[in-house]
Amino acid sequence: MKDVAGNISADLPLKRKITDAAASLKQRDQELEAAYLVILAASQKLDEYIRLKKADQAAILDLTRPVGLNSAKITSIVDEIAELSQDLTLSMIKTQ
Repeated sequence: MKDVAGNISADLPLKRKITDAAASLKQRDQELEAAYLVILAASQKLDEYIRLKKADQAAILDLTRPVGLNSAKITSIVDEIAELSQDLTLSMIKTQ
């Protein structure tokens, strides 16, 4: 019994780390989706302007600015996810 209780207690920090990582990944996934939707909306608007041949320079800049900002945000989120995954992998290797 003591060995089982000891093993369970030893696994708690890793379980907590995995739970925290899963919550963080879920949040990053939501942020990634939101950033993608902004880019998609801007792309659709840009397509509409081009199709109607009413694209003036100010309108194009207003549409492309969010795309650039959200592209950078997506890159940042993907980098955070990679770091989190690497950290979890190292933690799991250490516990084995």
